[in-house]
Order: sequence, then C-alpha cells, then structure tokens
Amino acid sequence: MQGNVTWSLIDNATLQAAKLNDTLCVGDTVRVGTKSRAVLRLPNETTIPLDQNTIFRLKQPISEKEPTLIELIQGAIHVITRTPKPFKVDTPYLNATVEGTEFYVGVDSTEARVVVVEGKVNVSNELGALLLIDNEAAIAKKGQAPQKTLTIKPRDAVQWALYYPPLFDPRSRSGGQNLAPSHELYSQGKITDAIESLDAIPEAERNADYYTYRAGLLLLVGRADEAEPDIDTALKENQNNTDAISLKAIIAIVQNDKVKALELANQAVTIDDKSASARIALSYALQAGFKIEEALKAAREATDRDTNNALAWARVAELELSIPNHRKSKEAAERAVELNPNLARTQSILGFANLTRIDISAAKESFNKAIEFDQADPLPRLGIGLAKIREGDLAGGREEIEIANALDSENSLIRSYLGKAYSEENRYLLAGTQFDLAKERDPKDPTPWFYDAIRKQTENKSVESLEDLEKSIELNDNRAIYRSKLTVDEDRALRSASLARTYTNLGLIEPALV
Repeated sequence: MQGNVTWSLIDNATLQAAKLNDTLCVGDTVRVGTKSRAVLRLPNETTIPLDQNTIFRLKQPISEKEPTLIELIQGAIHVITRTPKPFKVDTPYLNATVEGTEFYVGVDSTEARVVVVEGKVNVSNELGALLLIDNEAAIAKKGQAPQKTLTIKPRDAVQWALYYPPLFDPRSRSGGQNLAPSHELYSQGKITDAIESLDAIPEAERNADYYTYRAGLLLLVGRADEAEPDIDTALKENQNNTDAISLKAIIAIVQNDKVKALELANQAVTIDDKSASARIALSYALQAGFKIEEALKAAREATDRDTNNALAWARVAELELSIPNHRKSKEAAERAVELNPNLARTQSILGFANLTRIDISAAKESFNKAIEFDQADPLPRLGIGLAKIREGDLAGGREEIEIANALDSENSLIRSYLGKAYSEENRYLLAGTQFDLAKERDPKDPTPWFYDAIRKQTENKSVESLEDLEKSIELNDNRAIYRSKLTVDEDRALRSASLARTYTNLGLIEPALV
C-alpha cells in the first residue's frame, strides 16, 4: 500500500488503517484514499492493483455457477489473474466474467469501463452481453447495455499504475523553509503526507520550486495527469526551468517516448550544466536507448555536480552493474546508502549488488528495507523474487515477481522474468504470453526472445526456438539495466550453447559445433 488505505470488517463501519501484509476476509471492504494506491493478492493467483479513490469489497461466491469474488463500488482496478477457474467482478453498471486473463475495470457515477490487456472477458448486465478479447474495450452507461469502444487503450487505462523513478533526493533539495516539512516527510518515505503538507503553503508563496517539487512527488504516486499541470506552471514562470524539463523527460521515458525523452534531457543539461537532476534524467534517457556507457558517464557527472546526492550514486551503482563492474557497483551502492539509507532506490541497488555476489542474505535484507520505504517500487520485489528462486523457493519467488509485475505492468524486464518463472513451473502457455507482452513493450530487449527460445526448446519447437535465439543474438547489445548482462545470465555463452543445442536437435551437427 502507498498513502492512505483503510479497510473495514463485514457489517462494521469502523475503518482500520491498512498495513503491509494485512490479511482480509470475505465481506471486508477496502478504501483507497486520494494520492494513494494499493495491491491485493487473492489466494487464487490473482493480483489486483487499486487506484486512488477506489472502494472495493471481497464477496463470497454464491455458487460454483456464480463465482463472484469482487465488487468494485467505485474507482479503478487492474486485475492480473492466472487462476484456471473463472470468476466475476461486479460493478453498478456491468459484470465481468474472466478466465486466466489481464484486464482493467473502472467505475464512476455514470458508467463502468472494461479494457482487456490479454485473454477473454465476458461483459454483461441485464440489458446485454458481449465478449472482449486482447486490446478490446467496452463501456456500460447507466441504463444501457455494454458497448465496445475504440476510445480506450490498455496502456492509457493503467497510466495510474505506472512506476516513475525518483529524480530528486530530498536531502539535496532547496526551496526555502516552506518546503522543509514536506522534505522531512519525503525523507521518511511518507510521500502522500509530503504532498498533503504542501497544501498549507499559501498560493502567493508557491513558486517554481514548489511546483516542480510537488510534480516530482505526484509522479511517485503515479499521478502524471496531475504532475504535468504543475510542470507547465513552473515552465510558464521560467521556460528554462531545468527541474521541470527533467521531469518531463522522466514522464516521456516511462510512457515509452524515448526520442522525446532524450531531447528533453539534453535540453535540461544544456540549460544548466551544474544540475545533478538533469544528468540523472539524461542517464535514464540514454539507458532507455541502450547507450549504457553514455548513461553511466551522465550518472557519474551527476555525482560530480552533487557529491552528496544519494540518487545520483544509486544511478552509478545501477549502471556499473550492467557493464558489469561488480566492485564499483557495490562501492557506489554503499555510498548511496551511507548518504540516505531511507530511500528505497538506494537499498534496492545495494540488494542487487549483493545478489550478483551471491550474498543472498544481505540482498534480501536490503530488498526488504526498500519495500518498507517504498511499497510501490517494483524493483525490490523483483530482487527478492530472484533471491528466493536462487534459494530454491520457486513458488515464493514467482509470487514476488507477480507482485512486481502488478506494480509496473509495462516493464518488459519484469514480464520476462515472470515468464521465465512460469517456464520453470512448466506452465508454458502462461510463460509464452508473458514473453509476447514483454516483446511488445520493449522490442529491442533480447531477454524475452532468449527465454522464449529456451521454452520452445523444452516443447520441442526447434525451428521456432532457432528463430528466437537468432533474434536474441541480433539484439544482444541492446541492453538496459537488469537485463541479462546483469550476469544473472551470461549472455553470449548461454546464447551460443542454446543455439548449439537447437542445431543439434535439428540434426545440423557442423553449425552446432561452431
């Protein structure tokens, strides 16, 4: 959970503050406040991110034929389910019956909306019914039958669930005495409270620093739609506001506009050569374009501009890890934690640095601290999932990676590792779906092609496996952070060995030996 989340027992109006890992029962109702988010995990392999201002009730199935589990009273949810049994989501205006799929449901005072990412969803009410498949959407207005629509796209529907990496280290921020209370709350990981504290500042005292800082916080709770007006306000006051332009670059990166992101980041650096935030944004933009060495250079320059900026050192550690230079990565990660041990990003990077050194205990300790500081960050969930798998707990590790996927469903890398975990469980159909979604989200990432090739080898699809392996080799140098060059897998050796195995299966011994 992130922000203000409460729940109440069945037939009990008393609201209780929700905590991480709280257990809910049939009949319980969850309420998510403004600027807040939460994720529920059901026992039937279903993970459900909840948007702000959502009211959600767990229901008892009426019968085997009426398997209603969820009642969405208002707000929005993103359902990611792998259960082999169908179940229903009830809303005031339509019901959605789902089976092993991924979809979005939103409800307001006049209508309900369903958008299917993958799979099949039957949408119905007393006035009509229809079937939705991949990338289809429907709306049911009050008193009307559901109708298909082309105006809602899956990625647009779940913008609130995207994860935006932090750009500003609160301990390196200025802005005067007015912002100090909010900085302190941010330093404690209380992002929603930090945003709310800004409301106490009078309108007349809100300057460009105020608006860029608030925009950065809003992105941390997934509210790009609210952050962008603040950024525009700051730019109206000063069109060369480096922080505002850097934030626009981060938004473009997460929303997969890599060309625009690089253009904006370069603009920010040109305007203010001394800005560490601009260089951090540039490192993300270069990384998104698979220019890892250049991204590392930008991150190092950020530490030169601000030697006490924990996020800048965390960026250096991330990128050193992908070169890979494990020693320098760990040194930079330890420096980041020394500067600010209460930032999730610094703890996550230290966790990955320890994971590559096979220090599983230390890695899990860092990942758990990161989760405590920022429960919405998918990175430590991915890390602790990989750590559990390394220890032999495949089911537990896969569950953590499923949570990471729920926290950032547009992340190609997380989809790839989730597919790999499903493959290890011999759930090949689910694995293939995740690899396809990963390829769609990042066409230049070699990881899903490589893992999909191994899956197809296992299923004796040698020709298709060969094609995927060749594609992964073609993309082998197109890496961003935490892809195969993290040395979780040694890229070229594993690709060559897998290619040789496929040639052998096809009876082509000579190329296999080569």
